[in-house]
Amino acid sequence: VSGGCNPQGGFTGPTTMPNICGGSIQLTYNVTDRCYAGGSDSATFTITPAPAVVVSNVQDASISACASEADINAAYA
Repeated sequence: VSGGCNPQGGFTGPTTMPNICGGSIQLTYNVTDRCYAGGSDSATFTITPAPAVVVSNVQDASISACASEADINAAYA
């Protein structure tokens, strides 16, 4: 803020942030001075969504019932 006669200002708009998983809000900064002159400007605050979760390359596994317990545990791990 510049100019005017003792300008004072503040934000107006939503009192909460956008959703942390993606969203946006618009904030406005309003200014007035001692002579009741003023102005405002707006900006958007955006949280961009994360990329989609992709699960791939999961494969079936099998082991013989005749395998040792240690081998079965190792295969399971």
